[in-house]
Formats: sequence, C-alpha cells, structure tokens
Amino acid sequence: MELNLRGGVIVIGSLYWEDIKIRKDWRDNSLSKKQGVKIALPLRYGRISSTRHNTYTMVLSMNCPKPGVGYAIPFSKLTTTVEDLKRQSLAVASAERNEKYDSELDWGWGALGILLNPGLASRDVDLKALKDSWTAWHSTNFSHPKYKLGKTEEPSIDKTGTLLFEWPKEIDLDFLVATVIEPNVKRYPSAKQIANAMYHASCYNYFIQNRQSGIETFQDEEVLQLLKTKYNLTSYLHENGIA
Repeated sequence: MELNLRGGVIVIGSLYWEDIKIRKDWRDNSLSKKQGVKIALPLRYGRISSTRHNTYTMVLSMNCPKPGVGYAIPFSKLTTTVEDLKRQSLAVASAERNEKYDSELDWGWGALGILLNPGLASRDVDLKALKDSWTAWHSTNFSHPKYKLGKTEEPSIDKTGTLLFEWPKEIDLDFLVATVIEPNVKRYPSAKQIANAMYHASCYNYFIQNRQSGIETFQDEEVLQLLKTKYNLTSYLHENGIA
C-alpha cells in the first residue's frame, strides 16, 4: 500500500542522548535530529530501572497534573509504503531495547504506538488499511491496559496500538510513533522519593542528561530543589551544567 507520508518519532529520556552504539546509529541514520521540536507530553516518573541502580525513569501517563517536555523528531526518509512504516518502527523498537529486534511491536515491558495527524482524514490516504496494518503488527495477546497505573487512570495506548493523547499542533508531520512503557511501581513516586532514590544510589546521570537535553517532567523543579537543599548537591549539579 502506497503512503507517501512524513513521519517521525516521539523521543524521551535516554533514547535521545545515550550513546550506546545501536541508539546512536539509529539517531544518526534514521532521524533528522536537528529538525526535532520540543512538544508537551504526559510524562512522569513511573518505572524503577535496575540498570540505573533502581532509580526512577520516565513513562507516558494519562493522569499527569501538568505536561512534561520531550521531542518529536522527523524520520530522515519519507514513509512511502506500509513496509517502510514497519521497518522504521522496528528500528525504533531495536533502539529502545538496545538490541536488534524484528518481531511484534509489543514486548514484555513496552510497546510501540502510533499517533496520526487529524489532517490525514481529508487526504487521499486509506486510513483504515493503515490502522489495520498497524494493529496486525502487535501480538495477539497485546495487553494495552497495563500501560497505566491503578483503577482510575486510562491507558496511554488503546488495543489497536493507537496513542491516546492529543496530536501536538506545532508538528507538521503526518504521523508520530512512540514507545509506551509499563509502570512497575504500586503508585507513582513523589518528588521526594525520586530524589531520595538518586541520592542513595549516587546515580544522577539520567536526571542530569535529561535536564541538559531539555527533557523534563512536571516534578523536575521540585526534585532539583530537593537535590540542592536536602542533599547539598548544588555544586555537583552546577559542575554538570545544571543551574
């Protein structure tokens, strides 16, 4: 199926800045990073990362009281066919997983969702066929309800693999894909818990690199003040470019 669409990817956290080879190669070869635009996103800390010494990392969450900030970055090549879309999407999944990946668009702790520009409805695009293809690339046991926390929050993705937040109006693209990540906490952490975890693990890189890159959540300012005042890290943060 012909598409001829201009697509991109929503990038948050270490996917934007970490120089592991598979991620750096993906950014260099698949994205037009210089054309990336900051966008408002429903971001918060919601996953304890064992690879980051049990500190908290970000998830997309539909119950954020205020939006955070991430990036929408165009793919460097036009998405001309559904095969292009699948290839580009599996490259995103590989970068997220830090390993070559060519299976379904959902896996144990994450899944890839798509967000379509509402303006596509007025163009000569077979949206039903596009959506059906996207849904078919997810496993038959794809469990979208796990991309939320508790009984009152709505998932950030639906059963068809469509992302459930609004299209960012400042983005002049036809579609965006993004990874949703399963929260693995009983309740979302407070700023104090986030700062405390970093302090006791002596692990600040994720927070610092995100701040340096302009990626943030609604809790960041409170976390930053706690690191400065409660844990006396003002000098350390300043040395790492965080005012």
